Amino acid sequence: NKMMDFCFEALQSEPNLWRLMNSKDPEDTTVYALLMTYVDDIMVASSPNLLNIIQKKLQSTWSTSQPEMVSEAPVRFLGVEISKHWCDQSQRDVCMVTQQSYTTDMVQKEKDLKIKKIPISREQSQMEPSTEAPTTEEIRAAQKAVGEVLWLTTRARPDIMFTVARMGSSVTRAPEAVLKVSTQLKGYLKATTDEGLIFKVAENEHPVLTVFTDASFAPDSQESHGSFIVMLGATPIFWRSGRQGFVTLSTAEAELTEIVEGMIAGESIYVILAEIFPMTTKVVKTDSMSAQAILTTDGGNWRTRHLRLRCSFARQSILAGEWSTQHVAGEYMLADIGTKPLASVRFEFLKKLMGMGTLPPKGDEEKKEGEEKKEG
Repeated sequence: NKMMDFCFEALQSEPNLWRLMNSKDPEDTTVYALLMTYVDDIMVASSPNLLNIIQKKLQSTWSTSQPEMVSEAPVRFLGVEISKHWCDQSQRDVCMVTQQSYTTDMVQKEKDLKIKKIPISREQSQMEPSTEAPTTEEIRAAQKAVGEVLWLTTRARPDIMFTVARMGSSVTRAPEAVLKVSTQLKGYLKATTDEGLIFKVAENEHPVLTVFTDASFAPDSQESHGSFIVMLGATPIFWRSGRQGFVTLSTAEAELTEIVEGMIAGESIYVILAEIFPMTTKVVKTDSMSAQAILTTDGGNWRTRHLRLRCSFARQSILAGEWSTQHVAGEYMLADIGTKPLASVRFEFLKKLMGMGTLPPKGDEEKKEGEEKKEG
C-alpha cells in the first residue's frame, strides 16, 4: 500500500469549502475529498476509506456529535434532506435533495387543502388588487405566506420560483390575491412533498455549466419578468425569477438583459467549479435568435447599437471563447418555468427536463428494465 500525506486547502473563491489534496506532490491535482463548513455543521464527501480517516481525524481534534452517513434514509443538513440511492442502470449512486419534512409540516397546518396540479394559474398570476385599500392584517398575512414558501424556492424547489416571485411583488399591492395564490400553491406542494432535485453523474463525465435564460416582455411601461437557471450537468444549482431592474424597449432587449444576468450568475458558480474541475465548459442558452445575433455578430441595425454596448461583457466573453452560446427551441427552454404560468403538461415536462421529481420505488427500475428486454 502506498502511503500518502494529505491536507485540506480552503478554496480561494469559497473559504467555507475545503478540498483534500496530496501535500507531498504538487503536480498531483486530484481532489480526494471535499469538506464544507457552515457555523458548526460539517459535510464531507469522499471515498469510503478516506471518509473514515477524515472522520476519525475530526473527532480526535474536536468534540463532535455522532456523524450521520448519507444513505437511502435522508440526512438533514442546512434545512434540506439529502439521500443517496443506488442506480442499477448506471451502476452509480444517485443523490437527491428535498425539503419533504418542512413541506409536509407546512401543508398539514391547512384544513381541507385540495390537491392542485400547478402552483399558479394564468388568471391568478395577474394579481389583481382589491378595490378597497388593504388592511395591516391582510398585508402581514400575505408576508407570512410569502416567507413560508420563500424558504422552499431558495433551496430545492425551483419549480415554484415564478409563483413565489409574483406573490412577493404583490404583498402590499394585492395581499388578498397573494393569499388566494398561497392556497393554490400549498395544494400543489401537498401533491409534491417528496419531490426535489435529483443529481445524476456519469463516470468521468466532463463538467458542463449551462445557463438557461428567458424573459417575458412587458410592453405596458413595466419591467419585464426574467428568469435564469444555472445547471451543472443535468441538475439546477442556482436559479432566479423576478422583475428585471429597468424597463426594456423590446423583446430582444428583455432577453438580452436576462442573458447578461444569467452569465453573471454562471460566473459566480464557475469560479468555484474551476478550482475543483479546471476543464469546466460554460454555455448560455436562449430561445431568442435576435438576442443571440446581437451577442455574436458585428454590425446590425442602428436600433440595436445601444444593446451591443450594454452587453459588452457578454459579447467579449463569447468572442473570446470563454463562453459559448446556443439557440434552443422554446419547447426546451427550461427558464420558461420561471417567467410565466404554465399548463400542467408543460409544467411537468420542464420539471423532468431539469432534473426534478421523485426517485422510483426500489424494485421499479429493475422491473422496467426487464420489461424493456422482454419487448426487445
